[in-house]
Amino acid sequence: MLQLTFAENAPSDIADAYDHCRQLTCVNSTTFYLSSQLLPQFKRQAIWAIYA
Repeated sequence: MLQLTFAENAPSDIADAYDHCRQLTCVNSTTFYLSSQLLPQFKRQAIWAIYA
């Protein structure tokens, strides 16, 4: 049986999760992050989550 475990610094709610994805995108792909700023907020969060 597959058992999932969470990292010690795992996000505790959806807002933290989106922020974590934003940070990963910003650090690892600056141009992608900057271009995502042209999107509406809800699309930005979705794109960051997909990228992360």
